[in-house]
Amino acid sequence: DGTFSDGNYTFDTSGNVSGLGTIGSGAITSTGTVQGTTITATTAFVPDASDGAALGTTALEFSDLFLADGAVINFGADQDVTITHVADTGLNIKQVTDADNKALILTLQTGETEITVNDYIARLQFQAPDEAGGTAAITVCAEISALSEGTFASGNNATSLLFATGTTGTASQKMKLSSTGVLTLNGASGSLIIPNAGNIGSASDTDAIAISSGGVVTMNQIPVFSAGINVSGGTIAGAALTVDDVAVNGKVVTMTGSSSDTAVFTAGTN
Repeated sequence: DGTFSDGNYTFDTSGNVSGLGTIGSGAITSTGTVQGTTITATTAFVPDASDGAALGTTALEFSDLFLADGAVINFGADQDVTITHVADTGLNIKQVTDADNKALILTLQTGETEITVNDYIARLQFQAPDEAGGTAAITVCAEISALSEGTFASGNNATSLLFATGTTGTASQKMKLSSTGVLTLNGASGSLIIPNAGNIGSASDTDAIAISSGGVVTMNQIPVFSAGINVSGGTIAGAALTVDDVAVNGKVVTMTGSSSDTAVFTAGTN
């Protein structure tokens, strides 16, 4: 009817047991809460069945998670996706299944229920927050983001990919790929640079324009200039220049006729 204590363990009238030593037993089953300052598992900490228990709740969340070097987090009943720690380097995310055409898919999702124009779907940012230089050095130095081009609907999800880089502060947009495949270069010094002796072309003519390492441009097709040609301070050199109509404003030289007509200008012709 009272309490019992031998100095190491105390049993009270409510059935509570408190003690100073170690309790050794077989399996312990409880329908209530098991609580302790530190709970040590010598082999494993497991649920009573597969997918049978949660770690934490929506109201009781764990704070930090500490894993050893080389630790592996396994996902799925057959552990088909893993995240493996590479000591002092980073993380490897892997699709373990060895079936053909089983690529790993990493999807960045938003929980918004109404996407309108210029809403970010997801943003991937790069930063060095511990850089000793501070100020600009610790801001976001690069970003890849997905931005909606309009209001999403059952027949529309037009989205652009934006690429931002930093120079003297937080990264700003330097390139944009639209939903229709139009690539736009932004910034004060936006440029498109191809390798030495590289080519620019279309799907059916991949080397329509060739640029040598010295910057010489070669076109392997006859160019069409719908708005005319303007040469200032230079010359047009070549074996032949064939035209149907020529108009030189300022010097008032006008030629009309068929392509078989020929005009010869000797030195000094004005």
